[in-house]
Amino acid sequence: MLWSGVPILTLPGDNFAQRVASGMVKAAGLPWMVARNLDDYRALALALMKRPKKLAAITATLREGREAAPLFDTALLTNDYQRALLMSWDVNEVHGAPFHIVVAGG
Repeated sequence: MLWSGVPILTLPGDNFAQRVASGMVKAAGLPWMVARNLDDYRALALALMKRPKKLAAITATLREGREAAPLFDTALLTNDYQRALLMSWDVNEVHGAPFHIVVAGG
């Protein structure tokens, strides 16, 4: 959705899908599209509905920025994922059990 320029309005939450959506929206450069609560979500949705030019501007920003946004950099994501797999293997070799790792952006 974000890649095609369709903005996503979301709420943070405890389940996986909510966390992923919030993270993706923030990574796309639209942190204010993550509502703080349900009332905030409703207010923002109504504000965007009433301001089609603002919504069009957000869409244009997404489309124009997708080439530079880390969220859409598949080479970077692939490299980081490969490094995570190698780090996991190395940790397993040393500890013999799962262990928390952090893969710094590449």
